[in-house]
Amino acid sequence: MSDLIFQLDWIPYPEGIMEYSDTVARLGIIAGPHCLTRNEDIDSSTVRDHITVALHPLAEWFAWSWWRLLYEPLPNPQEPPPHDWRMSHEIVAVGEGYVWPAISFATDGESVQISARAFADKCAPMKYLTDTQAPVSVSMDRFQSSVSSFMEKVLARLSEHGKGESDLAGLWRLTQSEMADEKIRRLRRLEAEMGYDPEECPEGLLRQAIVLADKLGETTLRELAPAYSKRDIDTDSEADADLDAIKTLTGQNGLMGTPQIGKGDFGRMADNALPWQRAVEAARRLRKSLDMDGQPIANSRLYGLLGLTENMVEGWTPTGKAKASVAGRKPDGAMNYVSRKKHPIGKRFEFARFIADHAYGVNSDRPRWLVATDLSTSRQKFQRAFAAEFLCPIESLVDYMEHDFSETAVEDAANHFAVSEVTVNASLMNNGHIEPAYPTQGISYSMGTRAAA
Repeated sequence: MSDLIFQLDWIPYPEGIMEYSDTVARLGIIAGPHCLTRNEDIDSSTVRDHITVALHPLAEWFAWSWWRLLYEPLPNPQEPPPHDWRMSHEIVAVGEGYVWPAISFATDGESVQISARAFADKCAPMKYLTDTQAPVSVSMDRFQSSVSSFMEKVLARLSEHGKGESDLAGLWRLTQSEMADEKIRRLRRLEAEMGYDPEECPEGLLRQAIVLADKLGETTLRELAPAYSKRDIDTDSEADADLDAIKTLTGQNGLMGTPQIGKGDFGRMADNALPWQRAVEAARRLRKSLDMDGQPIANSRLYGLLGLTENMVEGWTPTGKAKASVAGRKPDGAMNYVSRKKHPIGKRFEFARFIADHAYGVNSDRPRWLVATDLSTSRQKFQRAFAAEFLCPIESLVDYMEHDFSETAVEDAANHFAVSEVTVNASLMNNGHIEPAYPTQGISYSMGTRAAA
């Protein structure tokens, strides 16, 4: 995990010269190896690692966005996020007349993924220079600690100028007190996971969410609520429909099977490893426990691990267009698998993700639901990495391709291992065999530079 650092150098400004003049500073933001505020003054051709801004607006934005920054993941990494999400996760939303860097914060439940994009502003003679290429992972604890330290420095500066009882100070005290109250923290988290600011979620909807969390489990709703959340809506009835969709999904009759895998098949995973690292290790251990070599996995064996037959899975046709796949545990230990995939290759990958979700919870004895979505939470990242390695082990893949990574070779490998070409390319890229492609310059969506517009 990387570090997040806010470097502050206060600049004295006469009172009244400008709004927030008592918090003007040279600000540098460092995430891992990147200086996210590195910029060039075009007129003077001067490159600096800091920007000169008033920090009160930024601190206020962090305070208002706190809960959503911690608990609201990116809705779908393959699509641009809604405007409402961007206002709470991109620093450019701070506005107040300043040209802020294009920095995005996206939580995955274990860490905060920080991305930056280089851009030139047409309204100011400057351009930001840093492209992170790949997001920088900062642990949740470190992110909270860094932002809290930044907040305290800004509040201390205000106190020095006789503004110790400012609205910002009151807001931050309230946020901290809610963080310390387990009951309120749960409500704020639920609100954020559904895409709401604090106390903005309709009371009836929040009550329904609590009931659903008690029924399905907190960890289950944490994966489903963001997947089904509707942002930028004006009516409670539309929001209610989101929870109705989750109720419908989790109430369906699917494929019944008793899993044939247990804790011993995966071993205990390192707590300090990244999700994909834990996933690859778990996939390799499962292959080893099954005495499997690097050959492709037959459908009968893959589905048999979940207590299903190939005919059952091939005969399953999902209804509608669900945003998630789930499996609920029955009292006798059987699972009710509700899949959303129709294509045979898609089904293989999805049921491998179900196996992965068993692995994700091996360190817990609590019965829980299995959930697969398109989100970028740590749990979903784990599933995708596990499924890729389990179905298409990287060493076997490279051997089969004989280091020929051409388009034709990728097609042949995908057919051989019965996975998609996307899976083959992703495995090769993630293991350094082909160059990564970052079409959106290191972020998982096309981040704008005028989020507040």
